[in-house]
Amino acid sequence: MIDESPLIERISGLPDDDLLRIIQADPSQYRVDAGVYAKAEMNKRGVVLDETDVDCASSAAKSASGLPHRILSRLTSRASTFSFGFVGGLILFVIANYRAVQYPVFIDGDGHAGWPFQFYTFGGWAGMSIIEWPYLLADILISLLIATCSGLAFAWVIGFVKSSLAE
Repeated sequence: MIDESPLIERISGLPDDDLLRIIQADPSQYRVDAGVYAKAEMNKRGVVLDETDVDCASSAAKSASGLPHRILSRLTSRASTFSFGFVGGLILFVIANYRAVQYPVFIDGDGHAGWPFQFYTFGGWAGMSIIEWPYLLADILISLLIATCSGLAFAWVIGFVKSSLAE
C-alpha cells in the first residue's frame, strides 16, 4: 500500500488559493487523490466551496484543455521532441550531402558526391559509377550521430522551455 501521508502533509501546508487551484484544475494535471485531499483540507479549514463555482471552473478547464492541449502535450513529450530533432538532423545531413554534389565540368570529367567524405564518383565518357562503401558507411554513421545529438539537444531545449513555463 502506498503511504499518502507526504501528499496529505504537503496539501495541508498550502494556502487557500493553491488548494482552490488544485480543486478547479483539469483532472489530468493532478492525481485524483490531490483533488480529494484539497477538498477535505478546505472543508477542514471551514472554507465553504460553492459547487457551481467548482463545476464552472472545472468545465472551463476541461474545455480550455481540449484537443489543442492534448495535441500540444503529445507533440512536446520526450519521445516526440527527440524524434523531431532526430529527423531534423537527418534532413540537414541529407541537404548537406545534396549541396556537396560536384557535377563534372567537362563532358569526360568526373563528378563527386558525399559530405564529409566523398563516397560516390560518377561521369566520364563511359558513364562510370563508383561507390566507396567504407566512406558511405562512415557518412551514415556520422549522420546517425549528428541526428542523435540534435534529437537529444532538441528534447533538452523543449523540456527546459516546458519546465520554465510551468513555473
